[in-house]
Amino acid sequence: MQEITIQIPFDYQDFIKSQKLVWGFMSKGFIKNNTIYVIVAILCLIVALEPINRERFPLFISFAGGYLFYMLSSWMGFYERRTKFFKRVKNLANNSAVNASGCSFIFSDYGIEYSDAEKLYKHSWSLFGRFVIIDATILIILKETSTVLFTLSKKELGDSDYTAVCEVLKEKLG
Repeated sequence: MQEITIQIPFDYQDFIKSQKLVWGFMSKGFIKNNTIYVIVAILCLIVALEPINRERFPLFISFAGGYLFYMLSSWMGFYERRTKFFKRVKNLANNSAVNASGCSFIFSDYGIEYSDAEKLYKHSWSLFGRFVIIDATILIILKETSTVLFTLSKKELGDSDYTAVCEVLKEKLG
């Protein structure tokens, strides 16, 4: 495999967009599961509040109300984490914009090397589990934690580099 080196200048809007994709990808499971659980909690509360069941099952009413409260608290925590995430993203984007720091990627037989003005990472292919393409943006995901480590958009890479990176990722990560 021939080594592919890519230099990417920092773009504030592209960075924010890629982080929105990361947040959407990482929170997809939470949104799906908790929506179902809230619907179940509401149905339990409706059943518990029927006139037929009201006198027989006060414990069930307490359980259903508590469960609904727990699920709504879970959603509030989710939105709080989302707010904190995007606040950190904007701070990082502002710092990177001030420093005008770009980054570079090197894709080789060993793995992926990432560097910017502050850091240098070398990751072997064995650390990565898969990659996903969402809205012409590549999300490279770690194997053990399912965390998105790198994002590369077609706009940042250009058509030829985007195609080359996709081919390398297909070869190495399947």
